Amino acid sequence: MDKEKKKVINVNVKNCASCHTLFFNPIRSQILCPQCKEDEEINLGKVHTFLNNHQDASLLDVVMETGISESQIRRYIEEGRIDTTSFTGLELNCQICGLPIKTGNRCSRCSDELKKEFQIAYLNLSRKDSNNKL
Repeated sequence: MDKEKKKVINVNVKNCASCHTLFFNPIRSQILCPQCKEDEEINLGKVHTFLNNHQDASLLDVVMETGISESQIRRYIEEGRIDTTSFTGLELNCQICGLPIKTGNRCSRCSDELKKEFQIAYLNLSRKDSNNKL
C-alpha cells in the first residue's frame, strides 16, 4: 500500500508583541503586526517632530506632549531609533550602574566589563568541553 505523501506547509504565524493578534510573519524577526508597526512608526515620527522643535525637552516633556509612553520612548532610544546626543534634555541611565548615558542601555565601562565576563565564561566552557572529550 502506497503511503500518501503529506505536504508540509511552512506558515510563519506569530502573535503581535503589542496587540497579541496573530499575523503572518514572513520576516521571522518581526515582532509587530503590520497595524502596530505602522502605529509605532507614526508614534516615532511624533517624537522626532516634537524633539526637533524642543531640543531641550526632558523625557517627561516628550511623554506629556506626545502621549507616547515613557517605556516606548526609552525603547526607541535603546534601539538607536532616537539619537539623544542632539537633545540636551533627554538622558538615560545605565541599567547596571545607573550613570547617565546618551544611547543604548549600558555605559561603555559596564559594556566592556560585561564583554570581559562573557569572554571568560566562554573560555571556561570551552576548556570544560575540551576536558570532557579527553
